[in-house]
Amino acid sequence: MSKKPKTTNLFVYGTLLSEKHFEVITGKDFPRVRAILQHYKKIDLMDGFPFIIKSRDSAVEGEVILGIDKETMKKLDRYEQEGELYYRIRIKVATDDGMLPCEVYIGNIGHIQHKKLLMGIGADAADRVEDHIEEKIEDFIAAAEQSTQEEVKMQKRITKELLGSTIEELIKAHFDWIGMPQYIITKNLEEPGIPTLEHIKESKDILAYADTYIAFAVRHMIFNQIEERVRRDFRSMVKIKNPYYTHTLSILLALHYMNQHCEEIKERMRKKNLDTFHPDSDYTDYARGAIVIAENLYNKVALLEYFNWLQENKGPGFLPLGAELEFSNLGRGAVDARPGEDAAFDSFYYFNDFDLMRRCWKLGGYIDDHRYITPDLTRTRGFLEYALGKYRMVGDLSKPVTDDPCILSHLIREAAFFAGVKPHSMHISIQQTYQPDCTKENDINDLLCLLLLGGDISLDKNGVLREKRIYYREIFDKYKSITFLRENRHYDTEEKIEKKANRIIEYQFPRLASGKDYEPLILALKGYQISATPRPLCLDPRVMLKTEKWPMLPEISQLTAWAEHPSTLGDDVIGRFIEKVEDGLMHEGEKGPAHSRKYIEICMKKIAEELYAMNEYIATSGSCPPATTS
Repeated sequence: MSKKPKTTNLFVYGTLLSEKHFEVITGKDFPRVRAILQHYKKIDLMDGFPFIIKSRDSAVEGEVILGIDKETMKKLDRYEQEGELYYRIRIKVATDDGMLPCEVYIGNIGHIQHKKLLMGIGADAADRVEDHIEEKIEDFIAAAEQSTQEEVKMQKRITKELLGSTIEELIKAHFDWIGMPQYIITKNLEEPGIPTLEHIKESKDILAYADTYIAFAVRHMIFNQIEERVRRDFRSMVKIKNPYYTHTLSILLALHYMNQHCEEIKERMRKKNLDTFHPDSDYTDYARGAIVIAENLYNKVALLEYFNWLQENKGPGFLPLGAELEFSNLGRGAVDARPGEDAAFDSFYYFNDFDLMRRCWKLGGYIDDHRYITPDLTRTRGFLEYALGKYRMVGDLSKPVTDDPCILSHLIREAAFFAGVKPHSMHISIQQTYQPDCTKENDINDLLCLLLLGGDISLDKNGVLREKRIYYREIFDKYKSITFLRENRHYDTEEKIEKKANRIIEYQFPRLASGKDYEPLILALKGYQISATPRPLCLDPRVMLKTEKWPMLPEISQLTAWAEHPSTLGDDVIGRFIEKVEDGLMHEGEKGPAHSRKYIEICMKKIAEELYAMNEYIATSGSCPPATTS
């Protein structure tokens, strides 16, 4: 007769009270009963590390998890770091059925304080569970045998960097797939695996551009490492509520820091030979160098100063916002460029040869050739695009970036500087909360005011004034519609059911310029969207495919004619537009404005100044365009 497996009853009073957290950690669930531990006191600082201490006149309320098997206890011991952070001892607790023998984790206060410092300010129970899952996944990352502890840590960091978003996706999957089997983890870590540069060494065509691509990759790896440190050190400060992109604030801080130290980074890369391709080096060597530079460069105090400035100047609203940024050294000729025309990147033809999608994943980086709805891994010439908030390329999953125009404007400006490629254009997206009226014609004067704020009104090579985004047909689609104002669908989960898609209005006309303040434009677009509820000038491609014929709207021909020879707008036209924008902003919230009235007043003044300045430029037409705001 076989012996009954030995089980353990465990009294829990902190993180493990959450059945969800318990299941994520162990993959199992067990019956529970309420219980009280006498003569102990709970110390809970809301940081994920509660503990208990002896106290004669106190008691701790909790639960006893019954019948835990030996293998599950091993998982719990690892989570609690038994013998280091906590000690497991035997006790008795009071239940409704009498006294019950069980075990409990007692905190090692000194070690807990040290662990809290390592996790960063503001770490909570969910962060602690995520870190535990990350450590579990790291166990499957191979490290060199007989390595020192520091080298093992470095090998893990190198592997995590080169795996891109894989680790983060596996951590999230643990919360959706309780008890994820080991083979799933192994498969995701091994496929497609660690990138190599061996094939680069054998191709003369790629070698001609290898130096530029390597430098581009290394800069993004340094950025990734700094962003990771920011999220660790400022956990509570950079957390973003759902449904927004998790990394919004941390990538903004990291981009700003990278840009502030761009010359120093270039010099450090040059000294370590990380800005050129070396046939005797592989991707792991470049990743190691990037990690070392990031560690030596990182300064928590300097980052805190910028974060505090952001806190003082931010202005959260109600409607979710997003942005996609396009870059090309050849401008509008990126997609149809001849081989070698772009001397630096060959229009990013070898982007995937250098595994750059996994280097740029935090910024949603990929190559947009204006032919495919979602990116793939084939070679193609096109624009470098940062689709901010796009957290998974395969499957085209994205989240809005923020509800704060100030944050979005700074993110756009920092990303435009960081890319190191000539900025070209951008899309500003606003998530809809209503069904737009697709029959009412837009007031063409409103659209022209938007062009004054965000278009590219300047002299062509012959000295003739044009609105270049429309005149050069940069925002025309194959249906001959202008993608000035487009309805789209974004998915933030893998459940691609139409009713679960977020309805998005994308304004695709703005020109992207380095150093420009886009906050007035973002506020104007939002206020106009709320007040005027404009109809889109083209639909989402998935809707277009089901439409036999999309009518040629009068706004399209009107915009085209104006773009060929821009003319000034009357003060009354600009005045009515300003009134619409302000009216929209004053009704963004459920019962009034989402922003403070003072913030709206300041932004409205900026909007008016930019409108009249560009109108004056059109009137003089031979002068230089107004300088961008730094």
